[in-house]
Amino acid sequence: IEAQDAFDARSISLRRERQAALGLANDRPAFDRIITGQFDGKGGPTQPYFNLARWIKQELERLNHNATKFVGAHATRVTVQAFLSPLGGSRRAVHVEGYDNIPAGDLQPIDRTGLRMTPAERARLAMEIDMAQKAVDAIQEIRKSADQLGRDTNELFSQLKTRLIALEDALTQRWWTKLGDGSLLQPLQALVENPATPEARRDAARAILAKLQEFKQDHDSVAVLVLRIKVVRNAITSGTVNDLHALVVAGTSLLPDVSALVGQLSALNQKVETWPARIAAVVDGLKALAGIVAADEIVALTPPEVTRFVTDLKTQLAGTLKFVADVRAILNDGGLAEGAATLASTNVDPIWRDQANLVPGKLELSRVGLAQADEITINVTSRLKAPEGTAEPLATVHNYKVQAVLMGLHRKYGASAVFARGTGETPGEKQWKPSVAAHVHWYYRQRQPSGGWRAWNGFNPGLGLHAATLNHGTESVEFGVGANLSLFDGILTVGYGANLSNQQRRYYSLGLSLFDTLDHVKSLQARSRR
Repeated sequence: IEAQDAFDARSISLRRERQAALGLANDRPAFDRIITGQFDGKGGPTQPYFNLARWIKQELERLNHNATKFVGAHATRVTVQAFLSPLGGSRRAVHVEGYDNIPAGDLQPIDRTGLRMTPAERARLAMEIDMAQKAVDAIQEIRKSADQLGRDTNELFSQLKTRLIALEDALTQRWWTKLGDGSLLQPLQALVENPATPEARRDAARAILAKLQEFKQDHDSVAVLVLRIKVVRNAITSGTVNDLHALVVAGTSLLPDVSALVGQLSALNQKVETWPARIAAVVDGLKALAGIVAADEIVALTPPEVTRFVTDLKTQLAGTLKFVADVRAILNDGGLAEGAATLASTNVDPIWRDQANLVPGKLELSRVGLAQADEITINVTSRLKAPEGTAEPLATVHNYKVQAVLMGLHRKYGASAVFARGTGETPGEKQWKPSVAAHVHWYYRQRQPSGGWRAWNGFNPGLGLHAATLNHGTESVEFGVGANLSLFDGILTVGYGANLSNQQRRYYSLGLSLFDTLDHVKSLQARSRR
């Protein structure tokens, strides 16, 4: 009897384990239907294992069918695209193996330490030389026409000052000032607070008072504008712009205040557009109070000059706003930097792959045609499958951006706008004259800097050679060659060399690379947006 009890207990335990394994721990009737064959009526109670095997097979087929159906209904397709954005050049698509049919391109590895240039580096150097030459031409033109620029600037500032004085006078006229200090509203306020005033008249007075209160709020914002006008007027020098330095300083110092003034004038201009209709509503409302409010007080509330003030200010403000905006545009001219921000779009017909057909996307940088500081943007896009003939909705887009940076010992070509001065005593040699220099520097950058290497990577010093056009002697065309020291990855350069066309006399040079400057500015802007 004890052996039979033990056998029965073991059978019950096994049954419970199998029932739980099938996910039916709390459903004993369902488990019984399976092992007795009742789930499909094709088995018998004497074949429990056969019945269980048949149920498991059918359940697997059902799950597989449902999974296939789910994937078909919710399947996504994925593509990978890559774009090269050369500094100062146009954006173009590059080949990603397995995801487009763009030609891979020729092998163009960058020579890390030698002088051999890739086609991309040659194109970059040509663009840098061209930009430096344009900067030098602009500097020379400004030097030649500095007097005229000074006169034009003085005239511009004079007109700006005249317009601002006229606008300030208009905004501080007597009626407007009394509205601001609240004295103009006292008769109406007293009428509203007087219990002897009929309710209908009090309601009319409240409505007029509310409209004038709105004007008072406008006055408060105008008071801020008047303070800004005073700041700009005081910033305009009372003297004259006589040299290039004064011209640059004057424009730079005025730009923030003029920009703020444009914003405030624009806001006021929108309000002034509504003033004529609001004044007319006040005049109509006051007619209903005739006999209760003294005639002289009604005239004080809306004197005849108010209509003229509103009409004149509406016209004057629009003209002043346009003039100040034009001044801001002149002071804020982007100049040479505008041409280096080109980012043309590229149309690419990508290959879309479904989930069962995904492959690794391979991008061979050595075939892209990279130069240092170029950017690569990688877009991974997925979209949901849709019936044939209908648009597939976008699911996700992930963007990754990287910049080409060489580590360790490497060289870099570039060009700078330089100011060169000879060491001789002739008048031509004593002057710092603008010119163009092409150069090559060797750098060493630590991949994972720590300690002092962080400062080293920050300054990123380099040593190299340069070739420059000069203008220190009597020759129409002069060339110089020499040694260079570079700081901040080529932004600043200091050179010492010999003028090959002027008896090999020595010279010094200080240079600025416009391309490298633009690259660093763009990098700082990108970091600030993160």
